[in-house]
Amino acid sequence: MQVLFVRLDASDIAMARPLLTSLIVHKSYPDKKIPGHGYFKSLEKRLGKERLQGKAKVSIYHDELQRLYAYYKG
Repeated sequence: MQVLFVRLDASDIAMARPLLTSLIVHKSYPDKKIPGHGYFKSLEKRLGKERLQGKAKVSIYHDELQRLYAYYKG
């Protein structure tokens, strides 16, 4: 699945869209309900940032998720 997600993220980045993989949460983080490490690598690439961490990481993820909802809402 990771290969598919990386390709999907690359397509979204190339088209300047929010990451569709924002909808997928990693099973290792059930209490946080956030995606896995690979997602954040893609998000860092899209944002031009390095090493998102801690609360900032979760906050930026939630911002991206809201952008995704707004983008596909219409």
